[in-house]
Amino acid sequence: MCSAFYAEVGKNKVYPKIAQKLNQTGKVLVSFDILKDGKVINIKIIQNSKFEKLDEASVELLTNIGFFEAIPSELNKTVWNIQIPINYQIN
Repeated sequence: MCSAFYAEVGKNKVYPKIAQKLNQTGKVLVSFDILKDGKVINIKIIQNSKFEKLDEASVELLTNIGFFEAIPSELNKTVWNIQIPINYQIN
């Protein structure tokens, strides 16, 4: 299931144009909760990059995704806390 989070984040990630122009790179560690129905809530930055635009883009990314798959009933959870790094690299 965790690979699904990475895939969805990677598919929807937008590198801020101004950050690219300024050659800003970094990693943002974000935490968020997924409710039983898959809704994303409580998005927080656990470890920020050195650049505000990258941090803002990470929160906006998860806000825009809004929902992941519902929590499987066999996990017997109503809320699932996830922490993932979001990397911004210029190739």
